[in-house]
Amino acid sequence: KDVLNAKEAGMQAHLAKPIDVHEFQALLLKYLGLKRDKDILIEKEDFPVKIAPEAKPCVLNIIDGLERVGSNEDLYKSILYDFKVKYKDIGAGFSRAYKEKNYKQGSVLAHDLKGVAGTIGASNLQHKALEFENAFRDEVPSAQLLYELIYTYQTLIEEIDEYIKA
Repeated sequence: KDVLNAKEAGMQAHLAKPIDVHEFQALLLKYLGLKRDKDILIEKEDFPVKIAPEAKPCVLNIIDGLERVGSNEDLYKSILYDFKVKYKDIGAGFSRAYKEKNYKQGSVLAHDLKGVAGTIGASNLQHKALEFENAFRDEVPSAQLLYELIYTYQTLIEEIDEYIKA
């Protein structure tokens, strides 16, 4: 639907969020009239970060997040830090929307969080936010879903802190 709306509006292409850096680069090169060049494009093997398997499941997929920012680790860490600052009170916002049955506000908060979570490589949080967005939209949010969302968010923040310090 978004692609059709974009084309009807006169756009030549559409990229959905979260932006895939490879797809973005391919479109950019296409419209600039350039050919694919390995020196320009980022390849998966170029990523400097390797993640060791952990006992607990990871909430932050660093490789996906880095891929979305062209493997720029400083930029990625900056985005993660900004995420922490911007969303530090998200649990309180969701709790308030849930208690006050403010379905529109809860849906907007969840939608915003969903998009940013996908961009930084936090697909678990992205999926929980989507569930919560749908629940608010359908006016049936639950305390259990709120708990799961906040727990996933807190786990993500712990992982972000560990990664930023490394």
